[in-house]
Amino acid sequence: MAMNVTWEVANTACSCKQFVDKLVGPYPSIEACIASAQRIWWNEVSVEGWLEAFAAHPEIGDAAALKEKFAAQGQQQAFGQLSHREQAAALASADTQVFAELSALNKAYKAKHGFIFIICASGKSAPEMLEAIKARISNSPYAELGAAAREQMKITQLRLEKLLAGNSSSSSSSTSSSSSSSSSSSSSSSSPAERAHVRTGQLVG
Repeated sequence: MAMNVTWEVANTACSCKQFVDKLVGPYPSIEACIASAQRIWWNEVSVEGWLEAFAAHPEIGDAAALKEKFAAQGQQQAFGQLSHREQAAALASADTQVFAELSALNKAYKAKHGFIFIICASGKSAPEMLEAIKARISNSPYAELGAAAREQMKITQLRLEKLLAGNSSSSSSSTSSSSSSSSSSSSSSSSPAERAHVRTGQLVG
């Protein structure tokens, strides 16, 4: 079924104005929205836009920043809640030493590359992310810009899938509940509901 991507949904998925402004609008399915998000991110968002999206994330393993975003109001709260869920496995699996190493490497990474370390954290433990930052920190800033952009697109795609699937479910359930209430008061039949990944963006470098 056709769906409408609102500014709030697009911004929660990826906090970059260029991206959000272009993604907002109607789509025939979740797949069509994901394909459009891929195209916009790789072909229509500038490097400045990528950096804006990176900057919206709390640093990996930064529990204080996650709590601050989680407690924020409005749109920042929705973004923070997703960030908190995505880093849940890392926060649960890290000890003090791992957090200290992550913190030191995050600072060194930002000093070298000019932006925070970006990784799609969903399901990853803190030791896994520690190994990832150790493996990537020695890359050139150009190579890391591409790696971070790819990770950001993974995050955006997962978030869009969750947000739009949630909207579809609530919309479906509200349609079926209003249908059943209307059919109990009059014997008319209700109309059915429909709903519905996937190209992987690449940046050479």
